[in-house]
Amino acid sequence: MIFDLIAGSSGATWTPADLFLSGEQGCWLDSSDLTTLFQNSTGTTPVTAAGQPVGRWNNKIAGQGTLFNVVQATTAARPLLEASGSFLRINFDGADDVLSSSGTTLTGQAVTLSVGFRKALPTSNNLQPVKFSGAGALQQLQILGADNSISVTTFSQTVTLPAIGNGPMQIATLFGQVNVTPVTGRLNGTPVVGSMGTTGSVAGSLSMPGNTPSSGQFAVSQVVLINRVLTSTEITKLEAFIGSKQ
Repeated sequence: MIFDLIAGSSGATWTPADLFLSGEQGCWLDSSDLTTLFQNSTGTTPVTAAGQPVGRWNNKIAGQGTLFNVVQATTAARPLLEASGSFLRINFDGADDVLSSSGTTLTGQAVTLSVGFRKALPTSNNLQPVKFSGAGALQQLQILGADNSISVTTFSQTVTLPAIGNGPMQIATLFGQVNVTPVTGRLNGTPVVGSMGTTGSVAGSLSMPGNTPSSGQFAVSQVVLINRVLTSTEITKLEAFIGSKQ
């Protein structure tokens, strides 16, 4: 049961914040927490209801500064908060909506990225709902959703996961470490192992979408980025948590 997976041994509810207890770098973006959402990029006007624009989505992990807050200064290019029953998501219109963070370099040359998202109305085969990347192929890290498949790429290596369709919420996870661990992608719990990583740093900015806004419409519920490869138990808990929020 989801409750069993996201409850700790003490009975306390597990959240992605538990992954960062040793001072790890990264972020947890949670669309269900209205205290992290603002209509403007400066964070002075809160989002209070579905249908309002999102100009700033703040990281819930303390000690990261503003590096992983994603913002949009242009009013017309802000996504909207949408509601589906009791669930809240950030909806990108597939025209010009973008949220992005400032750049940073993760220590340790390892990474796990997990995203809850829904595809809708794609206009190309190159939809990238969430991407963490810098300049140069060795720094690319993205979750790439196409019309009939999803690929994840990091350290110049790519794995292709099972086909996905429009409509249902998905959970995609990517993890790997430079020159240590094969890159692994997961879609809704199904893993695909890629090639061994190459030398490079894990640096860049977090952006939604990861390529061009016109590549398709999508919604994002949760984003977790951390500078280490999670254990299998942690991944199970993380994916169960994301599933419980969408």
